[in-house]
Amino acid sequence: MRSGPGLAARRVSRGLAIADYDQDGDLEMAVSTMNGAPLLLRHERKNPNSSVLIQTVGTRSNRDGIGARLKVVSGRLTQYDDVRSGGSYLSSSDLRLHFGLGGATTIDRLELHWPDGATETLLNQPVNRLLVIEEGRGVIRAVRFKPAPPAAARTQRAGSEAARSVQH
Repeated sequence: MRSGPGLAARRVSRGLAIADYDQDGDLEMAVSTMNGAPLLLRHERKNPNSSVLIQTVGTRSNRDGIGARLKVVSGRLTQYDDVRSGGSYLSSSDLRLHFGLGGATTIDRLELHWPDGATETLLNQPVNRLLVIEEGRGVIRAVRFKPAPPAAARTQRAGSEAARSVQH
């Protein structure tokens, strides 16, 4: 794997925010730069592995579920993450949690520990989706990730993005 021209140019940067900007299951990075336009660093090759993006919606807890702890189990893989805000200097990353799942075809078990102390357990959830989970109701929406653009479109777009990032 190689880095593209966005990381090759010398510049002074301050803030970093991470999110699945294009809803395709891969995380992108937005970087604020000194005396220049911000950069959006994207994955140009779709990762063949599975992943899930989880958005929490609090009802008894705060509306974004900040402070919720999630446990995702797929086969022998167990991962934990907390919903949190903030991040880097003058930046805030996506509140949705991203879990890479390797070759898993389903999430066997998803445990949510809400800030108010309530716990929910969801079984056999789909992968390669954004799952919106509302406190006390479970999954209220599951949206498939967007497919990767054809290789020709990725190459053309990468060239134009590289040109813009080098000009600054």
